[in-house]
Amino acid sequence: MPEQIPIWRNEGIEPPESLKDSGWEPGMKPSAQHMNWLFNQLAVLAANAGTTVEDLLTSTSIENALSANQGRVLNNNLITLDNKVTTHLDDDVAHNRYGVATGTNALVVTLSPAPTALIAGMSLRFKNTTANTGAVTLNINGLGAKPIVKNGGTALSSGNLKAGGVYTVAYDDTNFILQGEGGGAVIKSVQRGYAVIPSTGTSVDMSLNPVDRSKTIVNISYETRADRGGAVLPRAQLTADNVLTIDRGLSDTYNVTVVFEVIEFENVKVQSGTTIIYNGASTSSPSINTVDLAKSMLFFSYTSQYSGSSYGQYIVRGELKKGDISFARWGTNDTATISYFVLELI
Repeated sequence: MPEQIPIWRNEGIEPPESLKDSGWEPGMKPSAQHMNWLFNQLAVLAANAGTTVEDLLTSTSIENALSANQGRVLNNNLITLDNKVTTHLDDDVAHNRYGVATGTNALVVTLSPAPTALIAGMSLRFKNTTANTGAVTLNINGLGAKPIVKNGGTALSSGNLKAGGVYTVAYDDTNFILQGEGGGAVIKSVQRGYAVIPSTGTSVDMSLNPVDRSKTIVNISYETRADRGGAVLPRAQLTADNVLTIDRGLSDTYNVTVVFEVIEFENVKVQSGTTIIYNGASTSSPSINTVDLAKSMLFFSYTSQYSGSSYGQYIVRGELKKGDISFARWGTNDTATISYFVLELI
């Protein structure tokens, strides 16, 4: 015969608090009414086992344990808490979700639970499957492909996303911004070497791995036994994506040895050019696109046609300004040819 839930309908009388504290002691005879109350409470609890929290808490049969009103208040609080938890779980801005990205440059990520819209401020982490080969877009749960860019809006370059790498992006209502990759210059490559302008020679071309000249500068240092201005000073310029040309204004019986660094960056802008301070003049001010002086710097090298040894005729200074560069020398004899690079961080 299956076990039945015990029934005890006599509600009896609840024992006083003092008896609840001390309990029955040896030799005492429990009151029948107190025993009826205890058995009734046990029967009610057994009968309500497996019912809902709301039913149990609002049951008038156990109102002595927890009043019906208190049960309703507690139940309402539980409902409010449940709603808040649900809202929190559905908040795509407050959570940094995780998924696996498929594709090379057109990435697709499927999140669960699925977001219903792209919201400014939402972010996610994703594990990249294949190294990118160019600019990248990201499509989350079919909500539309959006570009992944660095801070400042620069598109990703080949290899920015490595195979197996985990990356974080944040949506700004237009693009996904790659976190930890923006705001400063990142060196992509440095090519170094020696170049020798031979005695009686005025220039030499050095072969390079191709670079993006809009993101590349050249830095040089040199030494020579020559003592004439135009023979001493070498100038460096990128004459092609894969050619560095180093020249001087005059040939001499001594060569010039040049150490060069060709530095290619990511996340920068480089303006480059050549200007001349002509014979009879002491200044030249080539125009450039407006730059933020707080984030920009000038690199330049120069040579001269001056054949004497008066420093004032061939030493040139350069000053970067917002929309141009001011080059000047003390003297005015012969020409000075200047190659410059203006590097701006973005």
